[in-house]
Amino acid sequence: MNVARMEGPGELPRAKPWTLPGALVVRTVAGAAAAAPVEGARVRFGRGRPDDPDKPADVTVGADDKKISRQHGLLVHRQGWWYLSNTGKLPVEVGEYVLRGDGESVPLRAGVTSVLITTPAGRHHVVELYVNGGDGALPPPLFGQHTAPGHVWSLSERERLVLAVLGQEYLRNNPRAQPIGRNQAATQLAELRPEDDWNVRKMDRVVEAVRLRLSRKGVFGLVEADLPQPIGNLLSHNLLSELIVRTPSITHSDLMVLEDDD
Repeated sequence: MNVARMEGPGELPRAKPWTLPGALVVRTVAGAAAAAPVEGARVRFGRGRPDDPDKPADVTVGADDKKISRQHGLLVHRQGWWYLSNTGKLPVEVGEYVLRGDGESVPLRAGVTSVLITTPAGRHHVVELYVNGGDGALPPPLFGQHTAPGHVWSLSERERLVLAVLGQEYLRNNPRAQPIGRNQAATQLAELRPEDDWNVRKMDRVVEAVRLRLSRKGVFGLVEADLPQPIGNLLSHNLLSELIVRTPSITHSDLMVLEDDD
């Protein structure tokens, strides 16, 4: 399958296959590549180059970092979707997913998906994946535009309290933050607001209501149908990441309320 390539930074071409509906554009600081949404189409990224006789890569990433595999990621078009899999030695982070090279793959939705490869030395290599929408339009340059304000989800005071307790590790900027345990969270809620008679089931109902509301608004990864098994606490993690990391819907000021009550 043919892959169109562009070396170095710059505005993407406004021609086929770059602008075809459903086409895939893969971009790094070293250049970009695009492929039409044809069954079996493949795009590879990694430390290699297109003319590498052993392990070529259509888009180069981490050219000066031997921890990056020559073919570190593979994108394949199957049954109307682009799927990303890890073909390298280091994990590949795709939003809330971590691909570890065990054959698992994730589908890409239309729009931008950022991929991150982190080396043991702490270097971060970014690959930007873009699946064109139905109109085939690429994102236009916005050099002179004012910065758009971030989206904030509306939460009731009750929802904000519950989610701030669950997400206190995220609010404290723990780099490997996870929701605190449900029993621990319910106990803390009961201590903070004893008049509300908090318990795990009551807390779970509040969290579920917010998850379902945001899922209906288009946030991915908040219901079981969005995720592969086993799910574990990924639903709560995705919700807290959306509210604290990706949007400023819950902020450090909510954490201060908890600390004031300690």
